[in-house]
Amino acid sequence: MISERATVYTLADNRFLPAVVGLINSLRSNGFTGLIKVGSPEILNIEKPCLTNVEFIQIGDSDLWIGNRKPGFILEHPNEQFIYFDADIVLNDETFFERLEDWLNIGPVFSVEGLVPPMDHRRHVWRKRLQVLNAVRDDEICYYNSGFFAGVMSRDGDIINRWDRTMEKVLQRPGNIYCDKDFPMPDQDTLNAILQDWPTRPVGICSPDLWTAAQSVSPFLHVGTFRTPAILHCTGQAKPWMLRQVPPRGPSIYDKLWYLHAVINPTPFNYQHRMSKIMHSWFKGTVPGRLVQFYRRICTKLI
Repeated sequence: MISERATVYTLADNRFLPAVVGLINSLRSNGFTGLIKVGSPEILNIEKPCLTNVEFIQIGDSDLWIGNRKPGFILEHPNEQFIYFDADIVLNDETFFERLEDWLNIGPVFSVEGLVPPMDHRRHVWRKRLQVLNAVRDDEICYYNSGFFAGVMSRDGDIINRWDRTMEKVLQRPGNIYCDKDFPMPDQDTLNAILQDWPTRPVGICSPDLWTAAQSVSPFLHVGTFRTPAILHCTGQAKPWMLRQVPPRGPSIYDKLWYLHAVINPTPFNYQHRMSKIMHSWFKGTVPGRLVQFYRRICTKLI
């Protein structure tokens, strides 16, 4: 089964260590028993826990932003079946890996964030920057998020290699977010530049089976095939482990599940994440936290 044979990859620095805890524990609680490789450009501030099938790999410094190092990390530590999750993801369905195995029998799998029409200016500029003279396909409308993807190396390795080479070729160092007007989301914009002309279509997972924090309005069918979103991705800047005071809103579905896997039931990865009592109350939805949340919301409206 893929939950035993595949390797899961993620990248994180010390700021995202609490997220890694939530990711690993959510994977294990939903039946993944295979190898997990955590790449970091620095030594993580933890005593390496005795975790079965988890490797912490120091990938060293680079002049590339860490988000652009996803394909390179997989290529340097390859496995025939590979699954990548951004560190700020939690998994939320015990049938996910069984279904993922069926999808991978069809093709590589990517998460779909939104829709970009074939005639959109970005697609023309991407082809120009990649020096694609003639479009192989002109029917792609999906915009893929690079936070989750999976594939079979013998079949899909060319995509990973091309992605890695493309970022090396077209991005100016360090290739950070919003540094290039044509590739404001550098890693996933370059990925989409490749996939729009790839001869075969990938398999996609999109809303509502995929939940992303930064997506306020979804262009997708509202009926999913999972009972609740299977993949919860905390896109954007509001990371729950970075909160120091109660925000003027209630905890999101990701906030609650991260708190469950990283703080309430940190199994098997037990990392002591410190937070105030009032923040614990906010995550749990108890009265003190809700009162402070209400107060913060009123103050925000008055400002």
